[in-house]
Formats: sequence, C-alpha cells, structure tokens
Amino acid sequence: MVSSSNSFGARNIERIFLLLVSVVMGFLFYQLFTVLQKDFADVPKRLQDGTIMNLNDDKPGERIATLLTKGYYFQDKKDIAFISSVVQRGRSLEAGQVDNIGELNKSKYNVNAETAYTSGGESFKKRIAVSRSLLGFSEGDSTMFDQERRTPLQVGSTTTAGLGNATITGKVYDENELPATGVLVRLQLIVPQDSTYANEISEEEERIIDFKNGLRKVYELDTANR
Repeated sequence: MVSSSNSFGARNIERIFLLLVSVVMGFLFYQLFTVLQKDFADVPKRLQDGTIMNLNDDKPGERIATLLTKGYYFQDKKDIAFISSVVQRGRSLEAGQVDNIGELNKSKYNVNAETAYTSGGESFKKRIAVSRSLLGFSEGDSTMFDQERRTPLQVGSTTTAGLGNATITGKVYDENELPATGVLVRLQLIVPQDSTYANEISEEEERIIDFKNGLRKVYELDTANR
C-alpha cells in the first residue's frame, strides 16, 4: 500500500510539471506569434514601397533592382543592373514557385567571373580582384592575367630562377587524379612578421622587379641596400 501510494504521488508530480512546461511553452509560442504578426502587418505596405519583394511575383528583375536601390545595398548602379539581369534570367529558368531566398544560391543563378567583372560595377570588380589575388595575380599582374586567359605562355616544366642551389618540385593533378597540363604555377616568398624585411615589403620604391621569358622576379633590398 505504501509503495502504491508513493507511485501515485510521483505520477501526480510528473503531471504537474508537464502542465507547467506546457503553459510556459504555450506562452512563449504566443509571444513569438505576436512578434511575427507585427512584422507581417507591414508586409503589404512594404511590398508596395519596394523595400521587400516576392520572388514569385512578375518582373523579379525589376523588383529586386528596386529593393537593392531603396535598401542602399549597392552604390554603383551597374552592380544593381547586373544582379537584376541575373535574377530575371534565373527566374525564367524556374519551372515552379520559389520556396525561399536560398534558391538564389543554386546553379541557375551562377555567373562567370569574367562576366561579373565586365558587366558588374565597383563591388563586383573588387570581389573579382580579391579572387584573382587568391590565385596569385595581384593588381600589377593584370596584363599577365589577361595574357594567361587568352594566349597562355608556353614555358617549360622546369625553370631556373638563379637564386640559389635549392630546388622546389611538385605535381599538379586534375579532378580525375591525372597529371594536368597547361597549369601556371607561381611561387611566392612569404616573409615572417618578425623579420627585418617586414617593413621593406610594403615600400614599392625598394622593390626591383625583373620580368623576362615568363618569369617575374621581385627583389627586396636588405638593410644594407643590397
């Protein structure tokens, strides 16, 4: 009898806790609903003003151009016009409705980097410049980049830099794990932050650049000006 009574009391305590948890969760969901309801109350007006848009409406290119302009997302009108054309083209390839804005990250909206550079504005040009720098082409190498894109240099697989007796070797493979051909490999000296050369690197007047036969050598002067 004592054991049965204790079990019955424990079950009642569980029921009370479940009831309290249900009340708290219900209150929190009601608060969330109230907040979201206030946000949705402004949707019709904002759709009319162009500060938000529905990707499933007609003329999505024009609508996103209005949104980017009124939201001050971009300063260059060429950036906005380029995004507008890409969205309009991508939506024309969609067969059904767009569920969420994440659809804009899919392949239908991909653009070539060169197209973005030539058709986009200041923002896109900066992004492409960063991408090129990650490939090893700085702003001063723009001529070499264009040459590699159109008529790549015909250089041998081995190059003598004449900077010492050490050698650097490596192999480049494609996505099929096969040796790749026609790949331009660039080597760059990374100077440690605590080196005495750290302050010299940022000073262009102390650089000596020698470009010959597809090999670009950059000499840094040491503390003795050698």
